[in-house]
This record gives sequence, C-alpha cells and structure tokens, in this order.
Amino acid sequence: MLGLKQKTVKLFPYNPEWAKIFKEEKMVLRSVLGRDAIDIQHFGSTAIPGLPAKPIIDILIAVPNLKVAGKFKRILKKLGYEYKGDAGVSGRLFFAKGSKTKTTHHLHFVRINSPSWKDNLLFRNYLQKHKKVARKYADLKRELAKKFPTDRGSYSSGKEKFIESVIKNIKHKL
Repeated sequence: MLGLKQKTVKLFPYNPEWAKIFKEEKMVLRSVLGRDAIDIQHFGSTAIPGLPAKPIIDILIAVPNLKVAGKFKRILKKLGYEYKGDAGVSGRLFFAKGSKTKTTHHLHFVRINSPSWKDNLLFRNYLQKHKKVARKYADLKRELAKKFPTDRGSYSSGKEKFIESVIKNIKHKL
C-alpha cells in the first residue's frame, strides 16, 4: 500500500516495495532535476526496514541553496507535486505528491551539508543499524498514532524529543 489520506495518521508494517518505489521516483527526479539536485536520499520511516510507517515515501534532496530548489516548482507540478512552502520547517522547501485524498510522496529540499541534511541522514542510518533503538521508536510511533489519528502535527511533534535525543547521543559519541 502506498498513500494516506491527508491529515491522518495510520501506520502500516514495513513494506520492501517502498524501497523500490523510492528508486523509481529517484530516477524520474534525477532526470528532471539534473545536477542541481546534488544528492537524492530515501529517508523517514519507509527507509528503515522493519519500522512501521505512514505509507508515504519521504525523499530528501540536497541542493546548493534553496533558490535553486525554487526553480523546480513548475517541473515538479507536471509530475504531480504540489508546492507547500517550508511547511513549518525553516530551511526547507516542501512538495507533496498525490491527490487531495491520498498523499504518496513528500519531497524535502534542503541545502547540502546543512544541519537538516546531516541530521536526517544520521538518524536514518542509526536506526537502520540499531534495531533496539528502532523498536523504541516504533513503539513511540504506535502510541502517538493511537493518540493522534487525525492530527499529523501533534503526531510529528510527539516524535521530536526522541529524534533529537538520538541525534544528540550519536553526535556525542563522534
């Protein structure tokens, strides 16, 4: 299954098809964004085997600066992406793909080597390697999904302290 009604929170068991869907979308994005997209990464829960997730593919795209990302609005619209500004996250340009009833992909454009770029990949990589921490995160996500089934903002906010704590611990060990 891919896609979820806007503003809802529903978790699904990990699906290996998500990695394949990302690879296909990455090829399309690479072909239209060219070299201005320095790197394109699958991140978020759909990128972590075994982790339950909202079935929306999160894609992190590194650009030299956000002005470069802004010029992609028309191209991405043709691919079905809607521009959402920063969607409440400073230093990011955000696009969502899907219909009004079902979002399937999120694009997050950030500056290469920015804290957002580094921290998102650090967290993803750590959870991929540390199953015990990934299980704790999965438990938190399930608890929050039950508590906030129609409030994505509160669901996301509820995860922030855990994510920040993991990133802080990783950086402390470096």
